[in-house]
Amino acid sequence: MEKKEVTMKKGDTPEMSYDDLVATCHQLRDQVTTLYSELQRVNNANFFKRLDYLFAVVENAEIFEDYSKKDFVQYCVDEISETMTLSEDNGAEDKKEN
Repeated sequence: MEKKEVTMKKGDTPEMSYDDLVATCHQLRDQVTTLYSELQRVNNANFFKRLDYLFAVVENAEIFEDYSKKDFVQYCVDEISETMTLSEDNGAEDKKEN
């Protein structure tokens, strides 16, 4: 599909045919789909990277305990356990959908 360049002067409005508008809508829909899937991929990567860091904090808890940051280690443990377990609300929503 060819892309047309429209040169406009200030104040001009572009005149597009119906077919051009439909083609533009399809292009935008495809871009949105592509960008959304890329966003999902990046969000998943960020999620797993965050888990890696949380586990690293827990594995090296003695370093944080030396600096009286025990609350931080416990926060990381709590976040890991919340992430790794399903909540009861989530299970109830899944049952309603089926």
